[in-house]
Amino acid sequence: MVAEFYAPSSFSSETFVVHQPVNDVSFFKSFPISTKIIGIDSTDKVSIELRNLCNKWKTVPMEKVKAYEYKANVPADMVTPGIVNYRIMIKKSDGDTYTFPGGFKGDPYAWDDYRNESWQTFVASTQTPLQLFNATTDKNGVILYNTDWRNNSVEYITADKRGQLVLKTAMNKPAAQQIMGWQYFFSDKINGRVDELSTFTKLVVRARSMEGASVKFSLITDDAQAFATTLSVKKEFQEFEIVLPDLKKDSMLLLPRPYPGFLPLYFKSNSTKPFSITDAEKLEISFSSSSSTKPISIEVEAVWLKK
Repeated sequence: MVAEFYAPSSFSSETFVVHQPVNDVSFFKSFPISTKIIGIDSTDKVSIELRNLCNKWKTVPMEKVKAYEYKANVPADMVTPGIVNYRIMIKKSDGDTYTFPGGFKGDPYAWDDYRNESWQTFVASTQTPLQLFNATTDKNGVILYNTDWRNNSVEYITADKRGQLVLKTAMNKPAAQQIMGWQYFFSDKINGRVDELSTFTKLVVRARSMEGASVKFSLITDDAQAFATTLSVKKEFQEFEIVLPDLKKDSMLLLPRPYPGFLPLYFKSNSTKPFSITDAEKLEISFSSSSSTKPISIEVEAVWLKK
């Protein structure tokens, strides 16, 4: 006889907040802040305290939108160019207050409270570029195509700027026609400035190649179309400006690499839809050894959109 099933007891009843701040947003436009919260019930109150660099502050209630998820809209008058700092406060029905980040228990406005941890979101001005990739902050999202891990190398190094990393991919003993490249999905990163996308006209890449390399730069849309251009990259860091209409339809690497290895490496869409920056969601950078077997590398610091 099978005994009646019952769910095991929860291992913890502590209040906990899971939140990822938006990177940057458009100025003077309201934007949402969402978070997941566990360990609270319907009698508890959740609010978000906002502060900007114009010495303004405001507290806004957070509303439950579905199980464990709470949301609040930041008023447009708080979204001034600079930074919006904020923290989430949970007032329990028994009178206790928890403040996040940190999960500190106690009155956050008490005279002897010294903790001031907060999340932050940058507020762009009208001329602020829109960053798609930065080697310092976006290391975890890169998907590589590398067929020779024994001889090829992938490194995050420092170059000519303090505190700034560079993604260096190198073929040290390449075979003829060998290919190396990587992709980065940036759609989530630019959500806060999506309304501005259509106003950007140029793709800018800061890169160098100590050996001199012909490098393909591509933007991939949400319907799997790739639009690319190929540039000659020299040994000194340069900011390459690519006018968006100059990007031409091309093939893209299928990454992660399909398995088994006889499956196609490239895909080219049959769609006839013209390129629009509002559809772009992924960056691809690739290069090959052509007919040469000499070492070749490419170093990329950052990629952004410019008006």
